[in-house]
Amino acid sequence: MDGLGAVSTLFSAVVYLKGVADQVQQNREECQKFARHAEDVLRLIEAECERGVPPDVVARLSNLERCLVELATTLEDLAEQPLLKRILWKDEVAARVAKSYKQLSETVELFNLGAKIDIRRFQYENQEARKADTEMLRSNFEKVLNNEYEIIKLLEIQKAQMQEAMMSVHKRLLQLDDSIERRFLEKGMQAMQRRSNGKRIIPDVFIITSLDIVIHQDKKLGVGGFGQVFEADWQGTTVAVKVLEKGIPNYVFESEIEVWKHLRHPNILEFFGSCSIADPPFAVCALKSNRDVLNYLRRNPNEDRLKLLHQASLGLVYLHKNAVIHGDLKATNILVDERGVACLCDFGLSRIRTHTTT
Repeated sequence: MDGLGAVSTLFSAVVYLKGVADQVQQNREECQKFARHAEDVLRLIEAECERGVPPDVVARLSNLERCLVELATTLEDLAEQPLLKRILWKDEVAARVAKSYKQLSETVELFNLGAKIDIRRFQYENQEARKADTEMLRSNFEKVLNNEYEIIKLLEIQKAQMQEAMMSVHKRLLQLDDSIERRFLEKGMQAMQRRSNGKRIIPDVFIITSLDIVIHQDKKLGVGGFGQVFEADWQGTTVAVKVLEKGIPNYVFESEIEVWKHLRHPNILEFFGSCSIADPPFAVCALKSNRDVLNYLRRNPNEDRLKLLHQASLGLVYLHKNAVIHGDLKATNILVDERGVACLCDFGLSRIRTHTTT
């Protein structure tokens, strides 16, 4: 792709971002302001690219485009989510906007546009936009703070989701100082507990609720040992999410997760957390960018096969030392990361597979 092609792709990303920013209430001003700033910069870059740019500059433009698309994709997936989830994700969205501004600033420097683009003004306007978003949210909180019914209505959480919601709110409260958001979420927690027959949550570092994660349904990675696998965002990281098939009892899923969460080895797929009370239940694990070893070797036919087999065998030895039988060892259950290191996945899932085939 040449410079003009890269700029054209960037313009498409900006249009995409502006469109989804209009659909969300949280972070709207901040995202719209960034989209306008990016558009201003791109119009100047377009003129520069007409004279031609080196390949490394095109690569840098691709980095900016990737940032914009990641931000827009997350916003789009959050747009139809309950307000509570959008509240819990507002800081992560702000962090992605900040990351995008950093890429935009580097692009301005790359094209020596400092005389035409005032990055400090951009930063000031971004801060003002963020304040406007915060003030709007504060106003919404204050309107309902003393009305439990209105709090539940504003949160948009159904009774079936309340246990998950309480877990996520509990984690959020641990991060907040005294503020209107904290008081609002505390009132929301009390209201949800009353509507859940006084149920109290038991903190668990391995519980990741559906409110904590944004699953990209349009980014299907494949089919795993117990369901479909999707790309997702969690705590600022791109991860893989294994979504349980219907018809599998929760106790079977939970027993397998109980084994997985205690395994830690470089050649074993890393487990981050799960949620058995979600509908459907899911597990969150590391995303291996090179996918399974079969596809990896097709793309990289000269890769050292013995090295990959050795790495997989180290994972297998570790499983056996921990009294875990893989149950379905095959090429598609050996994943490869960006460094070319192999690891085992879908181990110990034979009982789950039995339930899907009977």
